Amino acid sequence: MTENYEKMNLGQWILRVIHGAFIGVGSILPGVSGSVFSVLFGIYRPMMALLAHPFSTFKTYYKLFIPVGIGFLLGFFGLAKLLDALFQANATLATCAFVGLIVGLIPSVFKDAGKEGRPKSSWVAFAISLVVIFVFFWYLDHGTVQAIAPNPWWYFFSGAVWGLTFILPGLSSSSVLLFLGLYEPMTAGIGNLDMGVVLPLFAGIMIVAFVFARPANWLLHKHYALLFHTILGFVIASTAMLVFTLFPFAGTSEAIFGVLLLLGGIVVALALDHFNNKVMARQVL
Repeated sequence: MTENYEKMNLGQWILRVIHGAFIGVGSILPGVSGSVFSVLFGIYRPMMALLAHPFSTFKTYYKLFIPVGIGFLLGFFGLAKLLDALFQANATLATCAFVGLIVGLIPSVFKDAGKEGRPKSSWVAFAISLVVIFVFFWYLDHGTVQAIAPNPWWYFFSGAVWGLTFILPGLSSSSVLLFLGLYEPMTAGIGNLDMGVVLPLFAGIMIVAFVFARPANWLLHKHYALLFHTILGFVIASTAMLVFTLFPFAGTSEAIFGVLLLLGGIVVALALDHFNNKVMARQVL
């Protein structure tokens, strides 16, 4: 069944705003991937189609991305500030909530990955992506990467990394940039609307997104199971690394609250996915 974006009712429209807000929040917070939420909410495939073939697909998808875009801006500039304050207050507890949210949505990704079967090649791709991404983030967390002096070229690089993570769900651009010492000056520049930051950042995002969208879209149509099992490996590996960052807890009370928030995130995610399936059909291209 294909969702008719031309005839979204009010409930579907509001739900898409909520989806966009989650993507916006996930895009800016360290350790969280907004593109994971785009996969989980059925937005990744139409987004890839629009990026790969903007002229031929604009009429089909622009009504979908109006509420998603509104939600993204609300999440990016609004909710992200609130959640960032929570991270500043207690990063461990905030991370627990987000880990629970992602864990609760992994069954949905697994189900989507198997819609066109699970050949042996898809499991190989899953295993490779799981190991490679886990090792990559482990190196960033335990390696000796040195902070670098930010400048327009590095902001362009930041945008390129950010654009790549839109194409490859599960990768967290914020995490990579945080380890390189670029995250804080980049977000400060965005918040202050510093064009010396915003323009090269935007250029990097757009160039990489458009260059890699068509190959990724081709894989989506020709090797669906391979691509989505690779994405599944990305999601699980990045989530596993987030779990490792939670230990050790500061004390017994923090551990208890952390577990409760993690379980709460799982419940919220399962409820959101159930509501998503009930209100609107999942996108099948």
